[in-house]
Amino acid sequence: MILRIFMVVFSALTSIICNAQTPGNKGFKVDKPNTVFADSGRIFGIVIGVSAYESLPGLKYADIDAEYFYNYLKSAVKASDSRNISLFLNKRANRDIVTEKLYAISDSVKKGDKVFIYFGGHGDIEHITQTDNCLLLLGDAPAKNYLRKSASYLDINLFRDFFSTWSAKEVKTFFICDACHSGKLSGGDVGRKNTLLSLQQSWKNEVNMLSCQPDELSLEGDQWGGGRGLFSYFLIAGLQGLADKNKDSLVTLFEVQNYVRDSVTIHSEQSQIPVFNGDIKSVVGKYTKYMFTEAKISLKPNTFSIINDQAGLAFKGNEEADIERTIRDSSKRVAFRQFMKYLKQKNLTGSNSQNAMAVFLTFPDNEEFRIAKGYMKLQLLAALQSDFDTLTEYLYNDNYDKFDFTRRYEIEKYMKAALKITGKNHPLYKKIKSGELFLVSCNALPEIQTGVVITNQIKDKLLAGIDTLKKAVLLNPIAPFLHLRLGDFYLYSGRFSEAIDAYTIYTQLLPNDEYAYNKLGMAYYLSGNANSAVPFFRKALSINPAFYKAQENLSIAVKAK
Repeated sequence: MILRIFMVVFSALTSIICNAQTPGNKGFKVDKPNTVFADSGRIFGIVIGVSAYESLPGLKYADIDAEYFYNYLKSAVKASDSRNISLFLNKRANRDIVTEKLYAISDSVKKGDKVFIYFGGHGDIEHITQTDNCLLLLGDAPAKNYLRKSASYLDINLFRDFFSTWSAKEVKTFFICDACHSGKLSGGDVGRKNTLLSLQQSWKNEVNMLSCQPDELSLEGDQWGGGRGLFSYFLIAGLQGLADKNKDSLVTLFEVQNYVRDSVTIHSEQSQIPVFNGDIKSVVGKYTKYMFTEAKISLKPNTFSIINDQAGLAFKGNEEADIERTIRDSSKRVAFRQFMKYLKQKNLTGSNSQNAMAVFLTFPDNEEFRIAKGYMKLQLLAALQSDFDTLTEYLYNDNYDKFDFTRRYEIEKYMKAALKITGKNHPLYKKIKSGELFLVSCNALPEIQTGVVITNQIKDKLLAGIDTLKKAVLLNPIAPFLHLRLGDFYLYSGRFSEAIDAYTIYTQLLPNDEYAYNKLGMAYYLSGNANSAVPFFRKALSINPAFYKAQENLSIAVKAK
C-alpha cells in the first residue's frame, strides 16, 4: 500500500517536470554559447542509435533516444568541441566508420578529456557459452549467424581495446548502452543475459551505464515522453540537472545512478533496474540554468531547437554537403565533388589520375583538410571493401567456386589498396589484412573444388595457403570465413584432425549455420569416423530440413556406420 501511494505521488511529480515530448524535436534551446565542461578537458562522443533493422525485430525509439543524447552532448560542450561529437543513426551506423571515429578520437585525446560512447539498439551473444564479448547489432545484421556480415555489428571488445588505451592516457570514458530490448534474437534469453554480463565488465577510468539488469528487458513506449526509451528518457533529464541533489551544478555518477534507478524502477513497476559501474564520485557532467529549465519543463513540443553551432558543424553521420562546406579552397571543392562522383561510379583505383583513390591522394594531410580527408577516407575504405562480404557469402554457402573468377582478383586488388590507406597502426588494418591474406591464399588455388585430384603441386600450394590463413586467423580470430577456409585446406590436404579443429571453431562462431555443421560432419566422416559425423549432419538438418547436401551426407554416413 505504501509503495502504491509513493508511486502515485512520484507519478504526479514527474508529470509536472516530465510532460510529453514529441520525437520530431530533439535539440535543446541554448540562449548563449555554453562552456559547461570548460575546466575539465575536452569532450568527445560517438552516439549510435538503430531502430530500423532489416532482418531483426525493429525498435521504435532507439534512434530517437540517440538523437536526444547527441543533442544533450552538443548543448553541454564548448562550441569548439562540437565537431568532436558524431551521430550515426540506422543505416549510417557501420562498423568500419565507427572504428575510424574511435581511431580519430584515440589520436586526439589527452589527459583530462572525456569520451562518451552511447549505443541504442539490439545486443546479443549467439554462442551461449561466451560471456567475455558481445555484439551490438547494426541495421543490416542478419537474423542469425551475425558474424557472417563483418560490418553489421560492433563487438564490445573492439571498444575495450580503445578504452584501455584511453585509460592509460588518464582519459575518462563513459559507456552508455540501452541494448537488449528483446529476447527474441538468435541467442535467446541466454544470449541477452550474457550480453549484459559482458557489458558490465569495465576498465579503469571507465564508467558504464546500462539500461537494465541481465535478466531484464529494456523498455520503450509512447507513455514516456510521447515515444522514448524509459532509460534514456530519465538519463538525459538527470544529466540536465534533475539528478543534482546538492545543487552544486555538478552531476556525479552517484547522483545520476540514484535518480535514474529510482525513476526507471518505479515507472517500470520494478521490471527494469539500470546498472551503473565506476567511480561513484566521477563527475558525469555539469549543467547550466538553461539546461535545467529545459529539463523541468520536460522538453515541451516546439520549445527548443537544434543548437546553432556557430563555431563548428553538427555532423550527423557526416553528410556530404556538410563536409564540402569545410573546404575553403575552391579547386579542392571541385576535386571533392569529383571524388564522390567516382565513388558512385565504382571507379576506385587505376593507373591514371581519374579515379577515387588518385583524387583522395591529392588532398594533403593538414588541419585545413582534416575533416574532408577523414570523410573521404571512410567512404573510400567502405567502397574498397564493399564486395568482400558478397564473396564470403558464396564461401559460407559452399559455392565459392561459382563466384566470378576475375572479381576475386579485383577484390584482392581493392583490399591491397585499402591497406595502403590505413597503414599498420590503423584499427581497421588487421581486419583488412586478414581479408587480403584470405584472398591471396584462395586466388593461388583457383582449381580447388570438390572432386579435384590433389597433385603434388596442389599439395605445395595448400601448405603455403595454410600458413597464410593461420597468419590471417591471428589477425582476426573471430572471422568465421578464415576458420572455414582453413578447415577446407586441411581437408583437401588429408589432415582431418586439424580440419575438425578448424570447423569446430567455425561452428562456435556461427552456431546456427547448417553449412558449418555439414562441414564438420564431412571432416569426421572422411577421417573414418562415421558415427561422430551423423550427429552433425542431423544438427544441420534440424536448422534447415531442406538442406539437400546434409540429407545426402547423412544417408551415406548412416550406411557406413
